[in-house]
Amino acid sequence: MRESLEAKLARVGDPLRMLRRAPANRFRFDYPDQITNWQDEQAAWRTTAVLFDQSHHMTDVYFTGPDVGRLLAESGTNSFATWAPNKAKHLVTCTEEGRMIGTAVLFGLGENEVSVVGPTATANWLTYRAETQGYDVAVVRDERTADQPPGGHRRLFRFEIEGPAARAILEKAHGGPLGPVRFFGMTSFTLGGRPVRALSHTMAGVPGAESMGMEIWGPWEDHQPCWDALVSAGEEFGLVLGGALAYYTGGIESGYAAQPTPAIYTAPELKGYREWLPGNGYEGKLSATPRRPSRTITRPRTTSATATW
Repeated sequence: MRESLEAKLARVGDPLRMLRRAPANRFRFDYPDQITNWQDEQAAWRTTAVLFDQSHHMTDVYFTGPDVGRLLAESGTNSFATWAPNKAKHLVTCTEEGRMIGTAVLFGLGENEVSVVGPTATANWLTYRAETQGYDVAVVRDERTADQPPGGHRRLFRFEIEGPAARAILEKAHGGPLGPVRFFGMTSFTLGGRPVRALSHTMAGVPGAESMGMEIWGPWEDHQPCWDALVSAGEEFGLVLGGALAYYTGGIESGYAAQPTPAIYTAPELKGYREWLPGNGYEGKLSATPRRPSRTITRPRTTSATATW
């Protein structure tokens, strides 16, 4: 029988003890920390361009149905007054008491259709509310690669390209000019003849139309052809392939909010949510920084707010 988060907390006896004793460490991507070296990879988004493969480490959760807009508006702190398809938001979710659950990137894919991409705290909260509070919303999960069943693969690939040469590389791989896209707006084009969608992202690098930082996705079957199209187009422009260490530093440079520890572990009114959550899920495996260890503790210290996502 599956152990819930509530049952795990009761067994451990204290949420801080559970978080401080979690064996999780920094998440390991399915590609190297460095492909050349992190200094050159990090510098590339300022001087030429850098390309990251984001296909493996984030969970995508899809919400569809007539109540999607109401679910988002009643679960997040964002305004949805001008919400429409082909727009994205940095979604922040909170409890009814205003305590933070988490953040993720929200993609408006179509009418009454969105995806929530990132660590799963926000998507889990939305899913719980959709299932238990009467919203007419269907939920489909596409788990990160590490949680796929044997022989399975992601629904979509996801790339990120950033830097002053990004526009030239994208236009060469597309085979023609690309129009301007507002920040956190979405567009569609082709790479090597394969259709893709993209978010004007600028997670790293120099903001502005000349940079055209993009997060790009398409069917998993087109992963390699689209990657090859970008790499081939980038050769003359000095495109650099980025590894995991440089990927992490991009978020720091751009001021992207770190993932908080969800405020769900002690509130009596959230007992039902903790009973719904699995004990071995995201919230049950977070690792929090322990207090200064005594000389009798030999286990290496974990880092703040790390998780197995």
